[in-house]
Amino acid sequence: DYTLILFDIPSIEYRHKREAYTTIPLGLIFAGDTLISVCAEDTPVLKSFADNMVKEFSTKKQIRFIYQIFLRTCVLYQSYLRIVDRRRKEMEEHIGGDTEDVDLIDLHELESNLVYFDTSLRANKMVLERLVRYSKIKKYPEDQELLEDVVVENQQAIEMTQIYRDIIKGTRELLSAVIDNRLNTAMKYLASITIVMAIPTIISGIYGMNVDEKWMPLANTPFGFGIICLITLGLCLIVIRILRKRKML
Repeated sequence: DYTLILFDIPSIEYRHKREAYTTIPLGLIFAGDTLISVCAEDTPVLKSFADNMVKEFSTKKQIRFIYQIFLRTCVLYQSYLRIVDRRRKEMEEHIGGDTEDVDLIDLHELESNLVYFDTSLRANKMVLERLVRYSKIKKYPEDQELLEDVVVENQQAIEMTQIYRDIIKGTRELLSAVIDNRLNTAMKYLASITIVMAIPTIISGIYGMNVDEKWMPLANTPFGFGIICLITLGLCLIVIRILRKRKML
């Protein structure tokens, strides 16, 4: 002689020393004129009713009370979703500036939050569909509009979750591309420096070999060492100019 309604509500937890979101079950046991709520922890969904922050709220209207709890749950989902999107925008603003690998981890964390939300919201949608067809709970015409609002808000939360997941996926791919491009630029720069430094290394290596000095160019010429240094510097400048024209330096 009772009805148990079980659905998921959003909750805040700390993962990896960061504030994150997850979902926890909330049970509503409807028996006669009594409605019992069961949850593992305090939740803003029920706290808003305890603090009398919900308009037209009365514990005497149990069916309306159930619909209002569902509606507050959908509103809380949407509120947390907007916070997730705001965090994503903050990361997106400094892409190309102080982008670090930790940003990829944060984006992955946000995407994990949305996975929890998407799974729970779709499960709640099934609960609402069954609740609409459920005949053991007497439905009042004045509450029908509220139930329709709950269905619409839950569907909107599902669509928001899917949209934000797609956006975060695109942001994560962009961030990965930026980091890879930085690595490629650094490797290209180092390769260019290696090419430039190879010129004096080769010349000094040739002149440092045990070869008779009469066969070495400029060996007996006054200021020969300075002339060789100038030639080496000139060759380096020519190579640098070529690399710059090819945008490798």
